[in-house]
Amino acid sequence: HIGGDVVEATSVTYVEDAAQAILKAIDASDNWDEAYNIACEEVFNATEMLPALGRILGRDPALLGVSKLPGEESFTVFPSVTRGPIDVTKAREALGFAPTPLEKALEETAGWYEEMFIVSEDVREGMVEEFIEHVLDDDDDDYDDIVTRLWETINEDVKEEKERRLASERRASGGEEL
Repeated sequence: HIGGDVVEATSVTYVEDAAQAILKAIDASDNWDEAYNIACEEVFNATEMLPALGRILGRDPALLGVSKLPGEESFTVFPSVTRGPIDVTKAREALGFAPTPLEKALEETAGWYEEMFIVSEDVREGMVEEFIEHVLDDDDDDYDDIVTRLWETINEDVKEEKERRLASERRASGGEEL
């Protein structure tokens, strides 16, 4: 479930922008006692961004309408970010802050997650456990079988990707393929 306030308009902050703004604020010692809004300037609309993320990942996401269950939240957003894009003018003028375009932030974030999913077992485990916890119904009779098949598929895909990368590295360095 994605709440209506998130579907309509939400501000999002790209982590690289937050880091750059902090560094710029540190360098602007005459502004140390100031607060700044840091966010992408485009409005984040979940129903528009999910297909964009699908394009970035080379997937065609299936968007399903699901009614909210009483008392359940998929995630929490702060009220200040559900009233449309926040104004970053002060940060732009005082710090020289230039927000990353939302589509580029999505591309880079998706790329990071894809890479970490392959190279970091801890990240992969965390991502899959979150998925299992929030998406799968542990009351389902087939729950254990579904989780087992999910892990088997993921582990096989990761192994294949690592082998593909190794073969590609060998070709690039003029070495032999396995």
